[in-house]
Amino acid sequence: MKKFSILLAILATLLLIGCKLNKPSEPPASTPGQSPVTEPDTSTEAPKTPKNTEISIAPYFKNGDVTFSKPQQIEILSQEEKDEIVKVANKNVDPKYAVEWSSIKSLLSFYDVGKINNGIYKDQKLILFEQACEGPCSQGEINRFAYDEINHKLTMLKEHSAQENSSYVGVFTDKTDKTTELKGLTLPEKIKIPNSDKYIEIETRDVYLEMADNEHPQYNTGFEDSEFGTVNFSKLPTESGGMTFGCFFVKSPDGTLTKYRYNPGLIDEGGKDWINWTNGEKATSLSDNYVYNDSGCGYGGMCYTVESVDPNDLILVGKSTGGIELYESKDSQNIYETYPNWSNTEMPLDEYLKIHPVLFWKDPLDRWSVILNNIIKPPAECGKPVIYLYPQSEIDVNVKVGIDRLTETIPAYSSEGWTVHAYPDGSLYNYADNQTYPYLYWEGESDNQSSANQGFVVKRKELNDFFDRSLAKLGLNKTEITDFKDFWVSRMLDNKEPYFFISFIGTKDFNKIAPLSITPAPDSLLRVFMYYQLLKNFVNVPAQSLTAPERKGFSVVEWGGTSNVPWRK
Repeated sequence: MKKFSILLAILATLLLIGCKLNKPSEPPASTPGQSPVTEPDTSTEAPKTPKNTEISIAPYFKNGDVTFSKPQQIEILSQEEKDEIVKVANKNVDPKYAVEWSSIKSLLSFYDVGKINNGIYKDQKLILFEQACEGPCSQGEINRFAYDEINHKLTMLKEHSAQENSSYVGVFTDKTDKTTELKGLTLPEKIKIPNSDKYIEIETRDVYLEMADNEHPQYNTGFEDSEFGTVNFSKLPTESGGMTFGCFFVKSPDGTLTKYRYNPGLIDEGGKDWINWTNGEKATSLSDNYVYNDSGCGYGGMCYTVESVDPNDLILVGKSTGGIELYESKDSQNIYETYPNWSNTEMPLDEYLKIHPVLFWKDPLDRWSVILNNIIKPPAECGKPVIYLYPQSEIDVNVKVGIDRLTETIPAYSSEGWTVHAYPDGSLYNYADNQTYPYLYWEGESDNQSSANQGFVVKRKELNDFFDRSLAKLGLNKTEITDFKDFWVSRMLDNKEPYFFISFIGTKDFNKIAPLSITPAPDSLLRVFMYYQLLKNFVNVPAQSLTAPERKGFSVVEWGGTSNVPWRK
C-alpha cells in the first residue's frame, strides 16, 4: 500500500458521518471532564502471591504446551540481582543523579502465568516479565521465561520475547533459548473471519498487557472463533459519543493482547487498484487519490472506522478492480458538512461532489466503513515540536531530526542539522545566523507510526488545569508548560465542541516517529507529544498513567502535538 502521511492509530478516521449513538453519562464530580489516572504502584513490599488456579481458556491455548493459571504478580529477584540492576542503571551517571532500587522497581514486573507441561522445560514455571516505559508509550517491553524455581534459573524464551531487550534483562537471565517455541503461546499470523474467505492479519504482538478481570469498555466483540475464543474489536470516542474501529485484539491467558488488522485490499501499493465508475467516468486510481483514514503526525495503522450507516441512504457508484463495491451517500449536503474540505482552496458543493470525496464500503462482518479523497483529508504535520537543551555548562551541540519530511524549521535546518552553542539556562546561540533562540523549532511529516488507545476526555473550561497537572506529571517544568499552553490552548479552543479527547505519547514511541541525533549525547531525554480530537459528548476512555523519566545532567526536553482537525492559525 502506498504510504500515506501518518495514518492515525488513535485508530481512526475520526471524521464522522454523524452516527447517532447513545450519549454516555458524564463522570462523577470528583473527576470532572476526564477519566481517572491510575498511578503506578510504588509500594516497597512485594504483593502476596495467592495460590494459582486454572482458568477457563480457549482451545488454542488449552491444547498447547502451557497449563495456564490466573496471572499473579510475584517477587522473583534476589537482593544481589537488585543491587546489580541499580549498578546498571547508574552506569556512566554522575553520582549526584544516582537512583536507588525504589526508583526502579515499579518499572519491572514479573507474573507467574502457568506451568510448562511439555519439552525440555517441563514442570518449570512460565514467567512473563514486563519492563514499563518511563513516561507514556504504546507498550512496555514484554519477555517470557522458563523458571527453574528450585535452582532459581531464568531462561529467556527468545521466540516469545521482545526484540529489543533492556540491559536489566541480562542481570537475571541465566541463558537465552533462541529456538524453543511453545505450542499455544504465540498466536498465528492470520485468523479467518467467520462465514467468509477473508482473514485478519497480525500487526503487533504483545501490544498491551491487561491483568484485570473486569470488562473493558474500549472493546466490542468482533466475532467468536472456535479456536481462539472472543476476537475483540477496539472502540474509541468520536464527536457523536462513541465509534467502533477496525483493529482486532486477541487476549492470551497470560494477559497479553495481540493486535490484528483487516486489509480489504482496496488500496494497492503496486498502483494496480482502480475505481470503475457506474456512470462511465474515467477510472480513478485508488492509491493516488484515496486513504483509509484521516491523517495525524505519528499515529498509524491499518485500522479503519466502522460507521453507523443506513444502507438506504447509500447509492452504488463504482467498483474496485478487486471487486469491492463502493457507495456514496444520497445526502450530499450532510457529507459536505461532516467531511469538510481542509485544503486551502475554496470548493463549492458541486465541485466537492465531483471529486467523490467520501466512499463507503462493507467489510466481511457486514459493517460499513469509508475511504477519503486526499483533497479533503486533514493535515498530517507534527505541530510545533520544540527542543530545549539544558547542558550543565556551556557547550556546542549538534541536533538532527530523523523525520521523513521537514516542512518548517526555526532556525534554518541544514543538511547537517542545527549546530548551536547551548547555555545552562536553555538559551541557544545559532552559528549559522549568529542569532540567539530559546529553543529549536520544527514541523514535519513522518511515515512511521505509533499506536495509542488511552487518554482523557476534558471539558473546555478545564483545559488549562488539565495541562498544568498532566504536563507536570510528564516532567515538563513551568516554562515549558507555559510555552506548550501558549501555543496549543488557543488553537484547541478555536472550535465550539465542549470536550476534547487527549492522548500523549512519550519518548520511546516518538523516537520511532522522529528520532533525534544529539551530539554530545544527553544524560536524559524527555519527549512529550499530544494528540487531540474534538468531541460533542463525554465518553469513557481507558485512562493513561502519566510518569516521567528523571531529568539529570545534560537534559534535552521536547514537546509537540497534532490533531485530526486543522490546528494552524
